Order: sequence, then structure tokens, then C-alpha cells
Amino acid sequence: MGSSPSGIQQSYNPYDARTRVAEAAEKRDGELAREKRVQELKDRPVAGRAAQSETSPLEVIFYVGSAFLIVMAVGLGAVWLLLKYIDA
Repeated sequence: MGSSPSGIQQSYNPYDARTRVAEAAEKRDGELAREKRVQELKDRPVAGRAAQSETSPLEVIFYVGSAFLIVMAVGLGAVWLLLKYIDA
């Protein structure tokens, strides 16, 4: 049994030669789709290796250090402003 693009089931006459051709085409299409999917899975990079090569430890340390310095500068600036305006 095959299905048309509209989703309606078609019934084939088992004695008609076109039935065997249609069934062989469906089988071939299924095998090609399966082979294509297997090839896509083989070609896809492994997530662990890709994520590991994106950033180096030195780069992470740089960003963490920069964030720490920014937070400290803003905090000390706020304290300095408070002390300046409270004493005035």
C-alpha cells in the first residue's frame, strides 16, 4: 500500500506491473533516505570536541579577570561618591 501526497491511502492491483514498479520506487526512496541520514550523522562534528576548541583557558581567565575589575571599579566608585557627598 502506498500513500499519496494528500495522505489518502491508495490501493494497488497486485497483478499490475506498475504496482511492482511503484513498490520498488518506494523501497528505493526509503533506502536512499536512510543512507542520507546515516551520512549526515557521520559528517556531523562531535559536540564535545567542538565546544572544547572554541575557548582557551587563558581567554576564560581574561574575561573573568575583566569582569572582576569592572565590578570592583564600580563598587569602589560608588563608595568614593558616597564618602565624598556625605562628608561635604
